Amino acid sequence: ADSANLTPRHLAAAGASYCPVTVMGMEHTTEFSSFLREDRTSFDAEKCRQEHIEAALELIRRDPGIGAILLECTNMPPWALDIHLATRLPVYDFRTMLCGVVAALGPADSFPLSAGPFWQFDSLFLRILHSSARAGSTNHTLTRFARMV
Repeated sequence: ADSANLTPRHLAAAGASYCPVTVMGMEHTTEFSSFLREDRTSFDAEKCRQEHIEAALELIRRDPGIGAILLECTNMPPWALDIHLATRLPVYDFRTMLCGVVAALGPADSFPLSAGPFWQFDSLFLRILHSSARAGSTNHTLTRFARMV
């Protein structure tokens, strides 16, 4: 969750050095960053939610042309919906990436895990994404892409 951990070298290695990327770290937060650094077993979820929303809004203030947000840290997905509701932008994370991989395997009704709660949440995410596409706030080729790390 530290922006220093994502460098142009990482983007180049991923073949994404040509992509416009705005990086926003969470190292400035109090609850979320200390929870991770100290490897605590408990944390203030509401405080973490607020820190994620504030960071996302700051990211957009820094770069108003952002078209989507990618949560790079695997500890961030619990607040993806909150970030989406605050920014009105599509929010992606490792979970949505996995859904894309699963979708590529074939129709959902042929995949044995498709009835589980994980997939029901993804259905909600896809409805949110579909409604933003209908409203014209997103398209297939995003002109700006942001990573929160």
